[in-house]
Amino acid sequence: MIIEDENLLSDKEKDIITKHLYKIPFTFINRSTTEKFPFYAHNMVSRPPYDLEKENKFSEEYSIKIESEYFSFYRMLLDRFCSVHGIKYRNIIRSCINSTYYFPDYKFLDPHIDFSQKHLVILLYMNDVKSNKNYNNTIVFDLEYSDGKPFCYDLNEHSQDEFSIKKEVIPKLGKFLCFDGKYYHANRFPFPGQNRFVCVFNLLM
Repeated sequence: MIIEDENLLSDKEKDIITKHLYKIPFTFINRSTTEKFPFYAHNMVSRPPYDLEKENKFSEEYSIKIESEYFSFYRMLLDRFCSVHGIKYRNIIRSCINSTYYFPDYKFLDPHIDFSQKHLVILLYMNDVKSNKNYNNTIVFDLEYSDGKPFCYDLNEHSQDEFSIKKEVIPKLGKFLCFDGKYYHANRFPFPGQNRFVCVFNLLM
């Protein structure tokens, strides 16, 4: 399942998102998938403790930790998307707003999954950026996670050409993308001097 929807938000809501980018406090994170790719993030719902995720104990009974005053606005948009597309989820595993930037020598971030439990990845793109086959797009690979596979394929140990692409999605302000979290995924990097902003939700199914 891969769903794209770029018609859900009003112009007013898109304007609110654009204004948020000038207000939201971002923190520098020294690694994403690996230390090759630091980024900036604004945490809205904390990841569960690692042992819960690793042992598949995260459930609907787990009380999420909300860390951002902006969460209620983006939760409202998320729930509208889920209602329109008939998506029912048990809990929010985590949510954040990420800002990524250009890295030379790599076509995309390390292919990875976010969690081992059955989940959805939902992205809401927060700005318009130049996009083509080399920059900015989100990539869903034709590769599924299963027990014994790594959470992340380090591109210092794997060729970037060995990963077959299932779907490539162009970012656009106000556009949603949803896909099954079992698929390894990554993003292409922005053009030099640009930032790519995206709101991320991981939903427990």
